[in-house]
Amino acid sequence: MRPSLSPPSSQPSRQPSRSSQPSQPSAKRRTEVDALILSGKLKEAAVLINEMKAGYEKALFTAKFHLIGGNLEEAYRAAKRALQLAKTEEEKDLAKRFIGMTLFEMSNGERAESYFEDIAEKTVDDLFFIIIIEMQRGNVRKARDLLKKAEQLNTTRVRQLIPFLNNILIRNNPNLTEQEKKALYRMSMERWGRM
Repeated sequence: MRPSLSPPSSQPSRQPSRSSQPSQPSAKRRTEVDALILSGKLKEAAVLINEMKAGYEKALFTAKFHLIGGNLEEAYRAAKRALQLAKTEEEKDLAKRFIGMTLFEMSNGERAESYFEDIAEKTVDDLFFIIIIEMQRGNVRKARDLLKKAEQLNTTRVRQLIPFLNNILIRNNPNLTEQEKKALYRMSMERWGRM
C-alpha cells in the first residue's frame, strides 16, 4: 500500500523549509529520519527529507522512503541518483544495495543479482539476496557455497535469516508437497537453526 502524502524527491526542494536554506542532516537527524521511515511514519519522514539539501543522503533517504512505501519505480530512480552522487566505496555499496533490493522487489532477480554481486563489502544480507535468486534459478550448489561464505561472516545473522529463507523458498514453493515442505524446513532448522 502506497502512502498518500507528498513524497520526497532526490531533487532540490521547492518547498520552503523551516530554515532559509536546506541543510545536510546531522547524525541525530539521519537517525530520526531512519526511525520514522522504518516505523511507517512516512508523512513525518517526508517532511524531514524534503528539508534536506539535494545530494547523496537525500537521494538515499528518498530511495528508502519509496522502497518502504512500495513505490518501487521512484525508489529505483532515487537509488540510481544516490549511486551517481556517491563519492566513497561505502556510499556506492549502500546505493547498490538499495538498487538491488528494489529490483528484487520488482521481481527482476537477474539485474538485482548484478548489483549485489558488484558490492565490494558484501554483508550476510547481501549474500542472502543472491542465495534466494540462485535458489530460484535452481543453482543449489552456488547457493550452498554462498551460505557457507555467509556463515563465515556472521553465524548469528545467518541464524536470524534462515526462517526468511525457508519462508521464501520452501513455504511459498508451489512445486513442493506439504510433506516435502515440512521435511525441508526441519532439515534446514536442524542445520542452521541451532548454530
